[in-house]
Amino acid sequence: STWALRGPWARALAQYGAHAGPMTRGNWALTASLTGIVARDVVAGLLGSEGAQAVARAAVQAAASRGARVRFLQVIEAPAGADVHPLAVDGATDERNAAFTAALRALREFPRVPVTFELAAGDPGPVLVERSADAGILVLAATLPEDVTSYCQRHAACDILTVRPTAVARLA
Repeated sequence: STWALRGPWARALAQYGAHAGPMTRGNWALTASLTGIVARDVVAGLLGSEGAQAVARAAVQAAASRGARVRFLQVIEAPAGADVHPLAVDGATDERNAAFTAALRALREFPRVPVTFELAAGDPGPVLVERSADAGILVLAATLPEDVTSYCQRHAACDILTVRPTAVARLA
């Protein structure tokens, strides 16, 4: 089915560069330029390899459904008070590779989702809370240590989505 917008709505849409003539349901989308609403980022907290695939996939799906960007944030645990570059942490290479691979696999389903990759070192709870301060959702694995998840639940300014590693099979 098709329909045409006329009058003030057509002029308003044309002002933002939208097509105001006949449209089909297939090419109509409420984008930020039309609505003025900008979706807040979805932050995927990748800590270790266990649960990384479930977190990455849930974050990409949430971002795609909201028209948002997904930020893959890998936190490498570093000694308290240490000012360490994340790439300098010993033994973290396998974790970085597993998290990066999980993110790329998740993006296969939604290749047009805007994405950034971030790497940080420090205490995971505070780093996740700080980096998700302006996000809409923080996605975490249910397998994280209790102190990390409880810290995020108490201090995060955004919603938190916790996923189980077995969720990957159900989402596939």
